Amino acid sequence: MREVSIIVPVFNNEGSLAILFDRISQSFEKANITSWYIIFVDDGSSDASLQVILNLRSRFPTKIHFVAHVSNVGQVGAIASGLKYAKTPHCLILSADLQEPLSLIDKMLQELKDEVSLIIAIRIDREESLSRKATSWLFYRSLKLVLPQLPIGGFDTFIISGSAKDKLSKRLHANRFLQADVLASSDEIVFVEYIRQSRPFGISQWTFKKKLRYFKVAWLQVFPLNPLLFIGIALLFIILNILVFSFSFSAKILIDVLCALVILFAICLRQYYKLTNREVLIRSSSF
Repeated sequence: MREVSIIVPVFNNEGSLAILFDRISQSFEKANITSWYIIFVDDGSSDASLQVILNLRSRFPTKIHFVAHVSNVGQVGAIASGLKYAKTPHCLILSADLQEPLSLIDKMLQELKDEVSLIIAIRIDREESLSRKATSWLFYRSLKLVLPQLPIGGFDTFIISGSAKDKLSKRLHANRFLQADVLASSDEIVFVEYIRQSRPFGISQWTFKKKLRYFKVAWLQVFPLNPLLFIGIALLFIILNILVFSFSFSAKILIDVLCALVILFAICLRQYYKLTNREVLIRSSSF
């Protein structure tokens, strides 16, 4: 008998949670999987999301669990919390915004086999504005240069099982690049394609500021270099700038710019290392 935990990060999704529960129930009934439950991780929502989760739990106590964060730490931190509490061999990570079609869950459950440790749903298109499509394409295309196995459309939804799940659970925490950690957890990957739908409720919480922060985290993670190395390079540029008087004026300006960029990157890297140690505080849970 297959046992599956569905981990759903929640941030201001009060309007979609009941519908999402019905969709999940339909898909698991169709797949003839009876041993499943949902872990809703409320990531510091400011709307009534937590109350909706509590209402659902009162109606379906064997199917609903929850974890509530004190403050918002981001989707990756919410997934990490869910993995920490999930005790089943298989975990399905699913967004709460209903942008993944019901047919996608059905496809992924059909691929759920003991010999498959990772099933990833990749977006081949999305019903979103041109600007959102463009920023997503640039983000994943640039990272694909250093992470070739990364799907060009990115991914948020996946099923992870067995030792791969255990490996990801130990590695993942807030302020990590989720996709890199997921891909590193297993070499046995099945890809399922889908078209991401438009959002039926509310507005996206994935702001431009959050995208920039995640982009920085992603690049600093795929280039795990010590800040001292960058500081040393910066000092080398400074010494060259002072001692080598034969440089032309334009060359000196170039060295100054490179020096500033290296120092800036070192500062960002130091900030990243500080953020990775950030503690996620739990407000309440059903565990």
